[in-house]
Amino acid sequence: MKFVTAVVLVAVAALAGCASTFESTDAVHRRLQVYVGRPIESFFHVHGLPYATFQSADGTTTYEWQSEPGGTGRNMCKVQMLADKESRITAIRVLWDTIGNWTVSRCAEVVQT
Repeated sequence: MKFVTAVVLVAVAALAGCASTFESTDAVHRRLQVYVGRPIESFFHVHGLPYATFQSADGTTTYEWQSEPGGTGRNMCKVQMLADKESRITAIRVLWDTIGNWTVSRCAEVVQT
């Protein structure tokens, strides 16, 4: 009986860990929304320059930023931003969020608002 109880507790803890990873990424996504409407430079001033930029024919630009440029993905946060012709952020989202150094979300550790 004690063994079954222990197995159930371990399974519940594992599932809770998975859920908290998603909640952390979602929380970071919500926190990033404060950048919508701001100049793209406001994000880069705090976090550093993007590692990739894609210009569209309609004048919009997609930027991709990551916490460890050239990193292997072991501890990494990637964010994608869409900016209009006036270089204002119109959309922002988390593309990749690994487990962090100290928390379940690398993005939660490195993304500041």
